[in-house]
Amino acid sequence: MHLCVHDPALSPYKKKTQSLYHQHWIRPIEETLLQRVQKVVAVSHYTAQITQEQFQLNNRIPVIHNGIPIPASVVRPARDASQPFRLLYVGNWSKRKGVDLLADLMQALGSGFELHYTADAHGAHQRASLPANCKCIGRLDHENLRQAYCSAHALIFPSRLEGLPLTVIEAMSNSLPVIGANTSSLPELITNKVTGILFPQDDVAKAVKAVRTLESDFNLSQVIGLNSRNKVISDLSLEAMVNAYVKIYEDIAFGFSDVQ
Repeated sequence: MHLCVHDPALSPYKKKTQSLYHQHWIRPIEETLLQRVQKVVAVSHYTAQITQEQFQLNNRIPVIHNGIPIPASVVRPARDASQPFRLLYVGNWSKRKGVDLLADLMQALGSGFELHYTADAHGAHQRASLPANCKCIGRLDHENLRQAYCSAHALIFPSRLEGLPLTVIEAMSNSLPVIGANTSSLPELITNKVTGILFPQDDVAKAVKAVRTLESDFNLSQVIGLNSRNKVISDLSLEAMVNAYVKIYEDIAFGFSDVQ
């Protein structure tokens, strides 16, 4: 389970047709599958909890966090105080992702800050009204995306609901501090002022404060970047994820029903 589409928190961001599709087509299929499978796995504790609640499952759902290939080394340019503090947003432009907060955020931050953002797959970013300190950097391939992570000063991630976001993990693997909303699975990745900074969901003023905190405290920014990368190396590597799935399959094959 990557994201439980029956999560009540997702309802405000669905069209009526999506709600009907999820209720009358997806749910019956999932219910049938859940009756047949030997083990259900979730990518986050948040997703596991919502899945158990929605389907009234008795057995605990094991959690295997998403893992990624980790860059062998990270080279980040020295901070130039004469240049604006650069925020990066990576993702599509849906309300669930909190992109409607970006304009007010950048307006409040002003000319000493800039936002580089990726283009929406369907062009939704073109309908956004953003201040002059915002720049679209298009759709990026893997290498250009990594360069964007390495040239930014912080990732801004105002999403309202996530299963477990790869964007955040990728930023952390490149020692880029993440400023994210304190919601759904984000606290499983971000410990406030240790592996990132959390702000209350939809609170633009607190998000502005978090950005200014990182901009003014270079040492904190460095520590968070280092801690973030170390967390990914220790807990969120592709190898760790694959090994955890292999163990699940081995336990099923050998008949262990209560996989931890």
